[in-house]
Amino acid sequence: MSPANTAAAKFDENTLIEFNIDNNQDNVEDLVIQCKYNAASNSMQVFGPIAPAQKGIRSKIESSVTAQVVVTAHNAANATIATGTSGVKVFAGPRDDPFFFDLNRYKLIIAGTQTSFSNPGTDTFKGTNVMSVVVEVPKSLLGGSGSINVWLETKKKA
Repeated sequence: MSPANTAAAKFDENTLIEFNIDNNQDNVEDLVIQCKYNAASNSMQVFGPIAPAQKGIRSKIESSVTAQVVVTAHNAANATIATGTSGVKVFAGPRDDPFFFDLNRYKLIIAGTQTSFSNPGTDTFKGTNVMSVVVEVPKSLLGGSGSINVWLETKKKA
């Protein structure tokens, strides 16, 4: 979104943000961290990490709130970061889009008129914002003994 539109941006209270954590390398979630926006308090609520009762494409809120943070306003001087139970930390709010992507060059490559990206290229999304959720979890809560796999899903309330 453009910076001019950021002030009006809100998280969707009917969307569940779910971090899936595979701690035994079988590519199936063993734990989930779920994030849900509460419009009444303008806060992001975090649940987990906890083993999901149901794995796969369907989800339900699995536990009580482990951390909650008021959404940082787009023009706030400092980010609001909250620490919940068990040391879980959370931030929610708008941030500058962190990815570099040359969209116009990509379109030319797909069309077959170019064969590679330019160096350095043009950052198409520079100066735009995204709504972000950042969750920091103590390693001791993730289980496993080595590396973990993590992927994120957003799920709309049916």
